[in-house]
Amino acid sequence: MSVVAKFCPICGSSLQGEPSCPTCGNTIPVGGYETFQRQSGGKNQRDPVLGVALSGWWRRVGAVVVDGICLVPIPILIRLVVHVGSITYFVGAVVSLVYLVGCWTLGNGQTLGNKAVRTAVRSATTGQKLNVLQALRRRLWYSLPTLVLQVIQYLGNARTLSWVSRHQFFYFHPTTTPKWVAMGTSHFLVLTLVIQGILAIDALWALGDSRKRTVHDILAKTIVVKL
Repeated sequence: MSVVAKFCPICGSSLQGEPSCPTCGNTIPVGGYETFQRQSGGKNQRDPVLGVALSGWWRRVGAVVVDGICLVPIPILIRLVVHVGSITYFVGAVVSLVYLVGCWTLGNGQTLGNKAVRTAVRSATTGQKLNVLQALRRRLWYSLPTLVLQVIQYLGNARTLSWVSRHQFFYFHPTTTPKWVAMGTSHFLVLTLVIQGILAIDALWALGDSRKRTVHDILAKTIVVKL
């Protein structure tokens, strides 16, 4: 069963099953854009609800890489100035948050990575640019697994990490390293692998979703469109 477009992809007006948009006159394919997608052989896939062109998976990866390149030097510079690892992480997280929320809510709703690959983040219900609350929610859902890992690192394993820092090495010799250090570190490594697995599932989910959404897109009610 095909899904009929609910909004005009050109002007965003609400549709009631009409063959064309009553506002701008844009022709709506019979059966909605899901039918259009099947007839076009999967090329230039359009969202089955809004009718807008969706970003492919590799475009999304490209945007993340570009944004990462732009953001990576920031915590490095902070570390060189303050020489405190925990401050480096939290300041870096705040800078990343301000950057992403600002880019998603201002201008055309694009980060530098989005501009490089010609994509943009939009609301999955209206097709419009995100407001501040939507942008914060999207960033929170994306960062939640990593945030949990960092909280455990700085609180739950504080004693272990402190011991490792004082001794300045990461090779745990069975005769010189306390058992609680080795156990705490191994548990943290396992948790790190679990978190990385969750992040991988989140990213790969877009390959099978009809609207090419990641898990954090679904939770935040957003989509990534191709411009």
